[in-house]
Amino acid sequence: MALALNYWASVDKLPAYPVTSGELTARLFARPWSEKGLGRAVLDDFKTIAEHVRPSGGRFFGYVVGSAEPVGALGDLLAAVLNQNVTSWRSAPAATTIEQAVVGWLADAVGCPTSRAASAVAGRRQI
Repeated sequence: MALALNYWASVDKLPAYPVTSGELTARLFARPWSEKGLGRAVLDDFKTIAEHVRPSGGRFFGYVVGSAEPVGALGDLLAAVLNQNVTSWRSAPAATTIEQAVVGWLADAVGCPTSRAASAVAGRRQI
């Protein structure tokens, strides 16, 4: 938890773009696969990884990404805990119903008729 808290505390001070190069990131992160795995030692890389990413803070508007607020990370964590495959109602009744409600809100916000069918699709919207 301290890794996340320390990162979030620094986001407002970070540049809105990564200060790195392809050569440097390859040197830092392109390494052979370890058959034994790294275990908890993988967390040791977090600070270095955080120094070579574009922070999702309030000063960057280049992409539409999930929330960088702590509540967004909590939502991502809880969604990962549930691990739902929202392919049909039978697979994920609550998630499918929530998806349909959100799509309905968005359709209503932009004036789409309620007679249209829609669903949320990763990366784009199909109507």
